[in-house]
Amino acid sequence: MSMSTVKRRVVIIGGGTGGAMLANRLPRDEFEVMVIDKQPYNYFWPWLLYIAFRGSRKPIKREIRSLLKPWVNFIQSGVRFINLQDRYVELENGRRLTYDYVVIATGATVDYSRVPGLDKVTEMFGNYHSTEENAWKVWQTLNNMKEGTLAIILAPGAYRCPPSPLEGTFLAEEFFRRRGLRDRVRIVFATFYPRPYPAEPMNELIEPLLKERDIEYITFYTLDHIDPEKRVAYSMEGEELKFDAAIVIPPHVGVDIKYMPEDVLDSDRFVQADKFTNRVKGFDDAFVIGDASALPVAKTGVTAHLQAGVVAGFFRVRMPVTQAVLTVPSMLVMVSAHS
Repeated sequence: MSMSTVKRRVVIIGGGTGGAMLANRLPRDEFEVMVIDKQPYNYFWPWLLYIAFRGSRKPIKREIRSLLKPWVNFIQSGVRFINLQDRYVELENGRRLTYDYVVIATGATVDYSRVPGLDKVTEMFGNYHSTEENAWKVWQTLNNMKEGTLAIILAPGAYRCPPSPLEGTFLAEEFFRRRGLRDRVRIVFATFYPRPYPAEPMNELIEPLLKERDIEYITFYTLDHIDPEKRVAYSMEGEELKFDAAIVIPPHVGVDIKYMPEDVLDSDRFVQADKFTNRVKGFDDAFVIGDASALPVAKTGVTAHLQAGVVAGFFRVRMPVTQAVLTVPSMLVMVSAHS
């Protein structure tokens, strides 16, 4: 191998949508690629919506290994430390992987502790933003409900997929309408935004549909805490929302991995980045894509897909020969979410 074709070592942390797509787009003659994930499966999280409101039994996961090109290496392991200053990733067994570049695609996880009572309410009624088990609880909740108030509440903070709270609301309305129970079940959607859908152009379509289907909505409703026994949700604005069943979209935060330096994280543990390049704040050799990013963009698979393309485009620019001479032979590593 000539000096001009020395492979670079890049560590990417994440085997979800962004991580897997990026791994497969990197040329094998320029990179030795390694994907690292705590679990062996890649989940299609959007389908939780159809488990929760349609009872879909279609499989939503595939083995990560089956999605990667044959020359991409895969390690099943959690990551406990990302040292951006000394350029290494530490796995849960203590093994350290050095890199020339690192890409963080760790996704997001939910934090029930931010809303007192939310953990108990989720245990009772489920949600469709965390696990298959919780999505099936929503389906069970709907099937057990013959009358009363169903509250769908958007908790304050970041969350996956901006349309999903209202998608669930409309699917719940459809469920009860088809069962002939719509006149007996009151549906209330509560959000901390000033309108049902945060983007006004989309809201111009959504709000009339809510009224047409007799779905009540409460805006400027910042969920503060929930009393599961009394079945009342309290807002910071002082409103009380009584319910018979409640499905709460929980706050999402970055996964629990230690970073050096710590100030690359925001207060929700998302990784701060440059909006044009996806480079981690303060580093030329580190990138973040997908839900792990603190950038004010939608936390969706589409976003991860597009950002993976941006980063892949950067890596496909070959290093000058003079720079390659100074570069340690390398590997691309990806490590995934701890959800």
